[in-house]
Amino acid sequence: MKVAEWQVGQSRLQKDYKIMELRMQIESALRAWEQQQVQYRQLATSTQNFDIVYNSIIQNFRRGNIPILEFTDFMESYNQSILQMNELRKQLILSEEAVNQLVNTTVF
Repeated sequence: MKVAEWQVGQSRLQKDYKIMELRMQIESALRAWEQQQVQYRQLATSTQNFDIVYNSIIQNFRRGNIPILEFTDFMESYNQSILQMNELRKQLILSEEAVNQLVNTTVF
């Protein structure tokens, strides 16, 4: 009888530990998602006018108003910014999926 009571107590402790561990994982995943979201929003806000600037640079280059060196510098910077934006978006999606997996439902 005592052994059975001890095993039940041990099972409860293990269950409580797993619940606490899962809560900590969910909180950590949510914090990571929040950080990714803030970074993505900041970059998205700063790059909203990229298409306008891009089209203007293309037009000015075609008209001969911008030398090729300046044009290529802009294109490299533009490409790097787009890559960074895509990487942040990927990280945001991965953090959303991590939360969804931990809670075993679709949150995002």
